[in-house]
Amino acid sequence: MHLSSPLGWLSDAIEFRSLRRRLPNAHRAWSRASGKLRPESDAEYLERLRGLARERKQLRSPTERSSSIPVTVKLD
Repeated sequence: MHLSSPLGWLSDAIEFRSLRRRLPNAHRAWSRASGKLRPESDAEYLERLRGLARERKQLRSPTERSSSIPVTVKLD
């Protein structure tokens, strides 16, 4: 997350909210740090959501291309 600029922070907050809406089943993960179990931070969660969104986009893009190509079959 951008901590240096308020606009960067606002941009990340808006992106975080939209990704959470688009990926409702991507819940916050738990991690073990220094022997304690803790939920992942907002920055870690945002990065994981960004990765999931990229994977989803890559999975959808080949199918969108193939479905937009018209197929004609001639039967004689």
